[in-house]
Amino acid sequence: MSDALLEHRSRLPQPIKGKVEDLARLVSDLAALRGPAFYGYEREGIPASRAFTESYAKRGYRRVEEYVTEIKAADRCAAPVLARLKATPAQLLTPQGGREALIAGRH
Repeated sequence: MSDALLEHRSRLPQPIKGKVEDLARLVSDLAALRGPAFYGYEREGIPASRAFTESYAKRGYRRVEEYVTEIKAADRCAAPVLARLKATPAQLLTPQGGREALIAGRH
């Protein structure tokens, strides 16, 4: 997904274009944490419920929320684009959902 963001930078609203590297890094970081968030660290015997703190999760959520807020506020075009993608911000951050949303949003 992070590669797709960088590749399609020109399609993003202006405030996001300047931060696309940070957004791509965030998406990559979240993708790497997806497995441990569901299953924990099985080899080490650490369940998902103990793998992450609530404050850690809230920090990640705030970072994602900042981008969602910026995209929505970017311009009048943002809302129709998000609606056309037919995906929630959380779905856009999953590798499969994000890629499908980008493909669905193409003209």
